[in-house]
Amino acid sequence: MGQSFDGIYTGFVASEEQIRQIFHFIDTFDSPETFLLVDPVLGDDGKTYDMFAPSLLEQMKKLAFRADIVTPNLTELALLTDTSYKTLTTAGDYRKQISTILKLGQKLCSQGPAHVIVTGIQFTDEHQLKQMGNLCISREGSSLLAFPYIGGSYSGTGDLFASCIAAGIARGEDIPSITLMAGNFLEAALADSTKEQVPRNDGVNYEKYLSMLILDRGGIQQ
Repeated sequence: MGQSFDGIYTGFVASEEQIRQIFHFIDTFDSPETFLLVDPVLGDDGKTYDMFAPSLLEQMKKLAFRADIVTPNLTELALLTDTSYKTLTTAGDYRKQISTILKLGQKLCSQGPAHVIVTGIQFTDEHQLKQMGNLCISREGSSLLAFPYIGGSYSGTGDLFASCIAAGIARGEDIPSITLMAGNFLEAALADSTKEQVPRNDGVNYEKYLSMLILDRGGIQQ
């Protein structure tokens, strides 16, 4: 067809047939210069979503293994690595918890993806402060980017995060930098939404903070 893309980004899918169609699209348009980001939407807080089925998980694994970047939350990381969710939430102090998550992320990297960004990691740090973190994992190393835990849970935050990552990669940002920017953006949106008592299913008030995504490291709009 003569078409090419900087990146291909997949999110929520409801059936194995949709994943087969995604594979057809990838086979048609993928190139060495195209990145593939997969947000493996399967569940949250230790529970799977209504559309979940073992057959869907197997297809999602195949898609995730083909990706360059995967952005699972803890529930999805457990599913993709055939691990008990409780293993990730009852691993002792936060250092052991992060170490356990890191090993599973590295396991996922060994099956294909160059980068795994594990989102929504809640922990209490050495100062007894509640934190929310995202762990960037690659074959070269890892970095934990944490923010004060605000509380509240809103639909669509994972979609927003993955979209920020995809956009940042497309414009040439390195993954730790865009992960930090996305985290700051969502932290502001979550704080605003919690303050305004926005209903969970309405999502977060992110529109007023979109400018945070078009600022360079010096704070100047590009």
